Amino acid sequence: MGKAFSKELKPVRNTEMNINISPSALYNALTSVALACDKDQPNCLLATEEDYAFAVGSGHSMEYTSRNIKCEVVEHGIIGVHVSDFMNIVKGFRGSDSINVRSGDKSVIVSYQLSVYELPLIPQGEVPVSMHEQVDFDNVCTIDSDMLHDHLASLDRCAPQQDVRYTLNGINFDFSNDKLNLVATNGQIMSVAEIPVENCKGGSYTVPKGGDVLGALKKMLSTAGEEVDIGFSHNFIQVELTNGEALRGRLIDGRYVDWRRVMQPIGDDEGELVVFKRLELLNVLDRLTTVSLKTLRINLFPGQATFQLAQKAINSGTEIMMCQGNATIEFGINPTLLKDILNATCGHEEEVAIKIQSINGLIKVLARETNRIGGIMPCKL
Repeated sequence: MGKAFSKELKPVRNTEMNINISPSALYNALTSVALACDKDQPNCLLATEEDYAFAVGSGHSMEYTSRNIKCEVVEHGIIGVHVSDFMNIVKGFRGSDSINVRSGDKSVIVSYQLSVYELPLIPQGEVPVSMHEQVDFDNVCTIDSDMLHDHLASLDRCAPQQDVRYTLNGINFDFSNDKLNLVATNGQIMSVAEIPVENCKGGSYTVPKGGDVLGALKKMLSTAGEEVDIGFSHNFIQVELTNGEALRGRLIDGRYVDWRRVMQPIGDDEGELVVFKRLELLNVLDRLTTVSLKTLRINLFPGQATFQLAQKAINSGTEIMMCQGNATIEFGINPTLLKDILNATCGHEEEVAIKIQSINGLIKVLARETNRIGGIMPCKL
């Protein structure tokens, strides 16, 4: 851990560079590092090492190192450029021919076939690499990238970005007993996903949704392959791929909510368990919410559920569907929140389990096939 951030980039100095590189590969690298750059200072570095080039973008909340791009290195160097201007030029080059990027004293010259463009060379000190320093990570593990990406994409629906309780503005990574629990809540909906990991230490870290750290992480994981190395320190998360691509982002400084006091596995607490076909349940909720977005009354009987709008003025909003379970109970729920938790927690599963706890008024939506748990608080009738 930390190999991608051990390259010599400080102090930042513009040196002469001359490389021949694929325009599509360079453009993909620039789009990745652009996510990390601050809007008021959108500058990045382009550097070479051995027989490849890589880009580095840094801002207040994160730093992104692109994957290693195989290229012909005529002369090694490190240069600073305006990332948006560089991207606008490179994306116009189509074809299999390489482009030539070379630097002089005050400019960067980009050549492709008969086209030649000139960009200003960013002076030393205007390309921030504030996070490119040695960091000791006290919790390092290897995680299945596809599973992590899918869970983050689903839980992102539950994670707020501007909640006054700032510790909730992200997704919490909670390690314990060789498991990683991903937790997100906006105060009304809570969703938990479980991923098995090996040789991990216990700890809780919250990755912020603001600053697009989560967005950059999901983009990286979408093309990662089978596994990724991920590490946490007190202040940073770092994710590295075998191709040299790496992300380092700042964590939220603060203690996350004790989600275990709310969420428990099936069978570990009292309550009635009912199983629905997920798509059928979503279709019922869609039809009812076109009439009203307010409270929905649900009456459960053995093998059957009746959904009715909890408004006396509306008599047509009634749906009946089959279910599995022996519960006989009536409760109220916000149908919009129930739809959100179904989408965030259960993904594309065929069946979804709903557990009703009449003691504390909590409803839990549980995935049947994947390790996800979600919960919402019912409305009063």
